[in-house]
Amino acid sequence: MRNRLVVVISVIALCAALAGCGARKATSDQETPAPSAVSPMPTETLTPPPSPSSDQTLIEQFRAKALADAPAHELLQSMRDMMAGAGPAQADEFIRVMESYYEKNLNEAAERLQAENVQQQLLKLSWPFTEDQLTGIEDKSVRMLVEQTLAGGYKLDTAEGMVFPVVDYGKLLINGEQVSTAMKAYLSLMAMESDARSASDAALVITWDELTKRTLAAESYVMTFPDSPERQKAEDRFIQYLQYYLTGMDNTPIFGTGYKVLPDLKTHYEQTAVAHSGTITGQLTRELLDILNTTGDAVAAKNKNGDEVYVAEYAAFRDSLESKARAALPGS
Repeated sequence: MRNRLVVVISVIALCAALAGCGARKATSDQETPAPSAVSPMPTETLTPPPSPSSDQTLIEQFRAKALADAPAHELLQSMRDMMAGAGPAQADEFIRVMESYYEKNLNEAAERLQAENVQQQLLKLSWPFTEDQLTGIEDKSVRMLVEQTLAGGYKLDTAEGMVFPVVDYGKLLINGEQVSTAMKAYLSLMAMESDARSASDAALVITWDELTKRTLAAESYVMTFPDSPERQKAEDRFIQYLQYYLTGMDNTPIFGTGYKVLPDLKTHYEQTAVAHSGTITGQLTRELLDILNTTGDAVAAKNKNGDEVYVAEYAAFRDSLESKARAALPGS
């Protein structure tokens, strides 16, 4: 079961949506009132704002705690406490340390949920899981485990008869007013997927409209913040969504009878190409439409042996899609 769960987690993570430097305002100098003839006014001691060096010390303390594999619920609360009063640049660093911790510890968090009695109780719940269902978990120890998992910044998901945790970027967005504009946009992009994943079991589980929205959002992030440390993750997300949209998935093909592109989807492509003509997404969608116009909307056919093969023009488009998309993005 452990190996199977790790595979599921890895797949969801693959399938399985934004940084400026801010400075605190120092307390303004106050005029000292004239001495009173009756009784002197007490002198107020002004507390100086935290210095960049003290901010860095807090970040290093937090990083050390994360590397020591502190429990996620303790680490997340510690991050929020340490971030109080931090400027955007420092707040961004706290988020990056927390995200690195999740990347390292996600499988460990999943293993804590893999016990058979835990899985059995969780699979009895209604899905998608919401936190108000905690009271429905009969076993107190299982309920406490789930509560700690959720408090650690994870949420629960299910696929192939297994329950597992995923990073809940919506919970990191709670600190969205402290981080830079670029980091907030990045967290919003990632939260799209953690709030409702786009694919499961090699099938699209969101609408084509929602997929287009996510594709454009990921592209927009890279175009707007090409030098962001989060750029590569956002770019990979863009490529993933773009491939889903223009080439489909094993269990959600873009073609139907006769291997011709689905009529409603072609209409969707036409709308995207017009409405977003200035984007990479819109331009590549137009390129696909031009190919479909030459193939009679066919993307595949059966050869003389009865095997399904892609039409040459579409195959070339499909094979070069990622490289064309990445080449059109700005350099970092």
